[in-house]
Amino acid sequence: MYYLDKSVLLQKDLRFMSFKYHAISQIRVDYINKEIEVQIASFSELDLLKMLLAENIVAIMFNYETYDFNKDINYNCLKLISEMTDSVFYGAEINTIEMEDDNEKADKLVEEVVE
Repeated sequence: MYYLDKSVLLQKDLRFMSFKYHAISQIRVDYINKEIEVQIASFSELDLLKMLLAENIVAIMFNYETYDFNKDINYNCLKLISEMTDSVFYGAEINTIEMEDDNEKADKLVEEVVE
Protein backbone atom coordinates (compact mmCIF):
# COMPACT_ATOMS: atom_id res chain seq x y z
CA MET A 1 0.00 0.00 0.00
CA TYR A 2 1.28 3.46 -0.89
CA TYR A 3 1.24 6.30 1.61
CA LEU A 4 2.62 9.81 2.08
CA ASP A 5 5.14 10.53 4.81
CA LYS A 6 5.02 14.17 5.91
CA SER A 7 3.97 15.87 9.13
CA VAL A 8 1.13 18.28 8.42
CA LEU A 9 -1.41 20.15 10.50
CA LEU A 10 -4.98 19.22 9.61
CA GLN A 11 -8.24 20.33 11.14
CA LYS A 12 -9.95 17.69 13.23
CA ASP A 13 -13.22 18.80 14.75
CA LEU A 14 -12.55 22.28 16.21
CA ARG A 15 -8.77 22.04 16.51
CA PHE A 16 -5.69 21.39 14.43
CA MET A 17 -3.65 18.23 14.91
CA SER A 18 -0.41 16.95 13.43
CA PHE A 19 -0.53 13.80 11.32
CA LYS A 20 2.53 12.18 9.74
CA TYR A 21 1.16 9.36 7.55
CA HIS A 22 -1.51 9.71 4.87
CA ALA A 23 -3.13 7.11 2.61
CA ILE A 24 -5.93 7.23 0.09
CA SER A 25 -9.20 5.84 1.37
CA GLN A 26 -11.32 6.64 -1.68
CA ILE A 27 -10.78 7.76 -5.28
CA ARG A 28 -13.15 9.08 -7.94
CA VAL A 29 -11.66 9.76 -11.38
CA ASP A 30 -13.38 11.65 -14.18
CA TYR A 31 -11.20 10.74 -17.17
CA ILE A 32 -13.10 12.93 -19.63
CA ASN A 33 -12.86 16.15 -17.62
CA LYS A 34 -9.44 15.19 -16.18
CA GLU A 35 -10.61 15.59 -12.62
CA ILE A 36 -9.79 13.49 -9.54
CA GLU A 37 -11.44 13.51 -6.14
CA VAL A 38 -9.69 11.66 -3.32
CA GLN A 39 -10.29 11.16 0.35
CA ILE A 40 -7.08 11.07 2.34
CA ALA A 41 -7.01 9.16 5.62
CA SER A 42 -4.41 10.48 8.05
CA PHE A 43 -2.63 8.74 10.91
CA SER A 44 -0.33 9.99 13.68
CA GLU A 45 1.53 6.67 13.95
CA LEU A 46 2.63 4.06 11.43
CA ASP A 47 1.03 1.27 13.48
CA LEU A 48 -2.35 2.98 13.12
CA LEU A 49 -1.86 3.05 9.35
CA LYS A 50 -1.03 -0.68 9.37
CA MET A 51 -4.29 -1.33 11.24
CA LEU A 52 -6.20 1.13 8.98
CA LEU A 53 -7.39 3.11 12.01
CA ALA A 54 -7.73 6.55 10.43
CA GLU A 55 -7.76 9.46 12.82
CA ASN A 56 -8.81 12.06 10.27
CA ILE A 57 -10.14 12.15 6.69
CA VAL A 58 -9.99 15.08 4.28
CA ALA A 59 -11.33 15.38 0.74
CA ILE A 60 -9.30 16.89 -2.09
CA MET A 61 -10.49 17.57 -5.63
CA PHE A 62 -8.11 18.61 -8.40
CA ASN A 63 -7.55 18.59 -12.14
CA TYR A 64 -4.64 16.87 -13.84
CA GLU A 65 -2.82 17.32 -17.13
CA THR A 66 -1.31 13.88 -17.64
CA TYR A 67 -2.03 10.49 -16.17
CA ASP A 68 0.20 7.41 -16.30
CA PHE A 69 -2.17 4.50 -16.89
CA ASN A 70 0.70 2.03 -16.41
CA LYS A 71 1.08 2.89 -12.71
CA ASP A 72 -1.13 2.10 -9.75
CA ILE A 73 -3.96 4.65 -9.37
CA ASN A 74 -3.13 5.15 -5.67
CA TYR A 75 0.49 5.93 -6.54
CA ASN A 76 -0.59 8.33 -9.31
CA CYS A 77 -2.93 10.25 -7.02
CA LEU A 78 -0.38 10.52 -4.22
CA LYS A 79 2.26 11.66 -6.71
CA LEU A 80 -0.03 14.35 -8.11
CA ILE A 81 -1.00 15.57 -4.62
CA SER A 82 2.61 15.70 -3.46
CA GLU A 83 3.56 17.76 -6.54
CA MET A 84 0.86 20.43 -6.13
CA THR A 85 2.59 23.50 -4.69
CA ASP A 86 -0.61 24.71 -2.99
CA SER A 87 -1.20 21.37 -1.22
CA VAL A 88 -0.28 20.74 2.43
CA PHE A 89 1.14 17.47 1.11
CA TYR A 90 3.55 19.23 -1.27
CA GLY A 91 6.95 17.58 -1.16
CA ALA A 92 5.75 14.54 0.79
CA GLU A 93 7.67 11.32 0.33
CA ILE A 94 5.76 8.39 -1.16
CA ASN A 95 6.47 5.11 0.62
CA THR A 96 4.99 1.62 0.65
CA ILE A 97 3.91 -0.57 3.51
CA GLU A 98 3.04 -4.26 3.55
CA MET A 99 -0.46 -4.81 4.85
CA GLU A 100 -1.62 -7.96 6.59
CA ASP A 101 -4.38 -9.80 4.82
CA ASP A 102 -7.61 -10.62 6.66
CA ASN A 103 -6.56 -14.24 7.30
CA GLU A 104 -3.34 -13.13 9.01
CA LYS A 105 -5.31 -10.67 11.16
CA ALA A 106 -7.77 -13.38 12.15
CA ASP A 107 -4.94 -15.79 13.03
CA LYS A 108 -3.31 -13.17 15.27
CA LEU A 109 -6.60 -12.45 17.03
CA VAL A 110 -7.13 -16.16 17.68
CA GLU A 111 -3.58 -16.49 19.04
CA GLU A 112 -4.15 -13.54 21.39
CA VAL A 113 -7.42 -15.01 22.67
CA VAL A 114 -5.85 -18.45 23.22
CA GLU A 115 -2.92 -16.96 25.15
